[in-house]
Amino acid sequence: MVSLDEVYHGATRTLRLRKPGGAVGDESAIQTGKVKIPVGVQAGQMLRLKGLGNQGLNGGAAGDLYLNVRLERHPDFHVQGVDLYHDIDLAPWDAVLGTEVEVRVPKGKVKLKVPAGSGEGDDLRLGGLGLPNGEGGFGDLHAVVKLKVPSSVNSKEKAAWEKLKEISSFNAGE
Repeated sequence: MVSLDEVYHGATRTLRLRKPGGAVGDESAIQTGKVKIPVGVQAGQMLRLKGLGNQGLNGGAAGDLYLNVRLERHPDFHVQGVDLYHDIDLAPWDAVLGTEVEVRVPKGKVKLKVPAGSGEGDDLRLGGLGLPNGEGGFGDLHAVVKLKVPSSVNSKEKAAWEKLKEISSFNAGE
């Protein structure tokens, strides 16, 4: 399991592994190895640990151990390749009128202008703010609009919503 921080910055980990056929609890059956996690590593990529595989036949050299990279879940981002997806919650009036929101990115936070008329599921792409691709470039960050509505309103708010309903030409069925 590799974290998004490790994908972004790279890392080196030391692993303790039990030799093939080694007994549980037998410290002499433990071997250690270092694995370099390169910047831009992706899910499904294989990382090689030279000489940490099974012993070769007839006294031959040990083979290599391959680790299959999996990405840890992140509380803010969903990963697709080198692109990151992040939901942004908007109130209905912010979606209609447009607004500016602060969006978390791997490097920190950025301001994002949400255009007027944004709707549920709209994808606002921030180019180059995704994960490194391992070749010097970066994927994109996609801020996906999620509309939130109040669960309750006071009498003044209710009157304002009713007035808006009365004067609006918008028809959700069209």
